[in-house]
Amino acid sequence: MIMKKGDIPASALGSAESERILNKINKIRRNEVGDTFTLPQFVACGDQSSGKSSVLERLTGIPFLRRDGICTKFPIEVTFRHTSGSLAINAEIQPYHLRSPYAQAKIKDTCHWRLDDLSELSKAVNAAIHTIRSYGNGEFSAGKAFTGDVLRIEVTGPTRLYATFVDLPGLISVTNERQTKDDARFVQELVERYMADSRTMILAVLQASDDIENQRILQLAQKHDPERRRTLGIITKTDSVKRGAEQSILTVASNAGKYKLQPGYFILRNPSTRDLATRLNTEAYNQAETDFFSCWVWRKHRFDWKRAGVENLKEYLQGRIQDYIKRRIPSVRKEIREKMTKAEKELMALGMGPRTGSEIRSFLTNTSKRFHQLAQDACDGNYQGAGKNFFSDTKNQLRVKIHAASGAFDKYMLKNGEKRKVVAYLPQNMKEQNDTANNGRLLVTQEGMIAWADRIYAETRGREFHQGSRRIFFAELFHEQSSPWGSIAGAHIEYMFLMIASWVNSALRDIIVEENTRSYVKGLCDDGLAKLKKLAKEELEKLIGDEKRQPISHSHFYIDIKDKSQYDANPAVDKAEQTCNEGIVSLESYYEVARKTFVDNVCRQVIERHLVSGLPDIFCPEVVTALSSEVLQNLHPESQEKRLRRLKLHAMIQGYCDSFAVLEDLPS
Repeated sequence: MIMKKGDIPASALGSAESERILNKINKIRRNEVGDTFTLPQFVACGDQSSGKSSVLERLTGIPFLRRDGICTKFPIEVTFRHTSGSLAINAEIQPYHLRSPYAQAKIKDTCHWRLDDLSELSKAVNAAIHTIRSYGNGEFSAGKAFTGDVLRIEVTGPTRLYATFVDLPGLISVTNERQTKDDARFVQELVERYMADSRTMILAVLQASDDIENQRILQLAQKHDPERRRTLGIITKTDSVKRGAEQSILTVASNAGKYKLQPGYFILRNPSTRDLATRLNTEAYNQAETDFFSCWVWRKHRFDWKRAGVENLKEYLQGRIQDYIKRRIPSVRKEIREKMTKAEKELMALGMGPRTGSEIRSFLTNTSKRFHQLAQDACDGNYQGAGKNFFSDTKNQLRVKIHAASGAFDKYMLKNGEKRKVVAYLPQNMKEQNDTANNGRLLVTQEGMIAWADRIYAETRGREFHQGSRRIFFAELFHEQSSPWGSIAGAHIEYMFLMIASWVNSALRDIIVEENTRSYVKGLCDDGLAKLKKLAKEELEKLIGDEKRQPISHSHFYIDIKDKSQYDANPAVDKAEQTCNEGIVSLESYYEVARKTFVDNVCRQVIERHLVSGLPDIFCPEVVTALSSEVLQNLHPESQEKRLRRLKLHAMIQGYCDSFAVLEDLPS
């Protein structure tokens, strides 16, 4: 078969509707969208000599070389891309990834051709085979008859088509010296890789002259397409079957056999040796095929004759391709929306150029609103709002981190808040010892605790209003025992401040892309954070001052524990000893109540009241309003690169809007 000069390959597989849609897709590609518009892939696979290359040649018009099996030694991919320009054909070899780096580089450098006419394709393929034989690992040497190199042919022009057709080496049934078991295994793995691709339409080419349902390609298709949605059976060489076998062929072709395929089957008559020798053109051969299936030997059987002949197969594939193209439109619209959103976000972050002060103020005001909302959501633990993507990173979930830090502060105070920690034993009969793990804390025995109380009692005697009063004595005990609280709470506030400052930096990186602007806003936020820290420290000083006053508690918990402890204690004969014992009992009871209150007050009145609740306001519209016009005018000198990027983003967004307009009348 030959193509007439000026014929467009595969144009019969495209429809007017496909052409209309593809013209629109090509138009929006100028706006840098349409990447998700992937090509459908039709892969012809089957046994050796099943007629795969012949089927693809008749479908696409590409003259696949079948002489001596040369073209079945490696995959051939033919891609059609519809454009409004003139026909152009390019071919290249994609080297097998297991070749040596030298061979890969050599093949890439030499194996690419621009063809003026399809008649030149055979020259390109012969040159490719010569290169494949000459370089690398000797894929065509003895014991290695096949290769993973891919011949890729791209046809662009008014093809009305957007698809890839793949011709693969045939599955090897019989091995010998020229094609070994390793070759058979290699070919099957190669075929299965293509079949496993979810976008592949498997064209299972089956010889009518063999037992169709026992041909291995159907078993492999069932493995990779268990629902049988992607497999189309194509029964070839129907002119070579014995007389009387037509009914069994048509039973399978009617989808009534063992392997029922959702797309069904087609039957074809392959070109005979005589047909090839006479070089029939496409129309003449198609007519010969129609005449063949019109004869009484075939027509006497019941069959859907729209499933016979290559012209009917083309019409079917045309519908499949058109449906595929229409199904891709929603993904293209989604791609445009996502790219537009991304560009708008970048433009808003990059946003302002060194223009008028009012424009700069407007940009900063909008940015401050975003920061204020993000900070408020962080403080409230609302991670599902506008900042959902930002909060998907757990390190940005501020409320979770605040809660964890407060819990750690409480545990640390419980373990390390006491000036004196009673232990059961100290070496060398010591009553107290410095705790080297905690600066300033003392480890004491119970005897050491009593000795300390006795010393404090002696120091406070004479300062009481009357001898029975113990207020000053108890206050001295508590003040010394709680003396580490201030430094511990101060360290906790510093830790919380650094944690919140780190969160602010992360938030600003998410909101503001432009570095100069982000740096300036960070300075504003740092000033705001410094004010919050100052207020927090002042509040802590007030709490520490409260603890330095006369201890007082109306807690029933404290009173009950103190009374019970004093009731359980053995009364001492000596009045001073009894006072010291009762002082220690009261201290232990009151300390626990006071510690819990202090921890709560630090968390609520210092951390929450100042560092947390004030966070959203460190950069808010009110802060922007207070900026002078002089400051704003000099705020944002920018580079030429950023200015050009801003202009590019404006153009991209306009292009996306235009793309939506182009696709407006296409199906959703």
